[in-house]
Amino acid sequence: MHLKSHWFGVNHIEGHIAANYITFKNLEPEFLCLIISGGHTHLVKIEDYTKFQILGKTRDDAIGEAFDKVARVMDLPYPGGPKVDKMAKCGKPVYDLPKTHLEGLDFSFSGIKTAVINLNHNKKDIKKEDLCASFEQAVTDMLIENTQKALEQTKLKKLALARAEFQLIHI
Repeated sequence: MHLKSHWFGVNHIEGHIAANYITFKNLEPEFLCLIISGGHTHLVKIEDYTKFQILGKTRDDAIGEAFDKVARVMDLPYPGGPKVDKMAKCGKPVYDLPKTHLEGLDFSFSGIKTAVINLNHNKKDIKKEDLCASFEQAVTDMLIENTQKALEQTKLKKLALARAEFQLIHI
């Protein structure tokens, strides 16, 4: 018997969204999904199981890429996200980092990443734990701000978070 191999195209972003249905058996559209997975940062309105509307996405570095680049400049190993998060837990968000506010619901993380890199290189008495905490706080603020705007605009009451682990938040 000869088995043929078949290839099926799968949309990576749709896979992240659909994974929520496995974790949350009662989840039904419509809802908003914030996708923060490595190279992707998207706000997506889930209208039906296979019907999506992208409301916002990153215009440059995705959140995971920004974390990895910040980690690299601080000599932390790859993948950087968990290492930056661990350092941030030991620090305080004392550095005022720029938060990009774009028209609409798109994201931009390159400015904050560059600010962290410049502070790390140019400030002699930098406390890396505080810089990680400041970076994490600023990025979180940007995610929350756009997500709240999207919920207000769409009038949706359910928010799913797609990342390595999944969360469903009822509002």
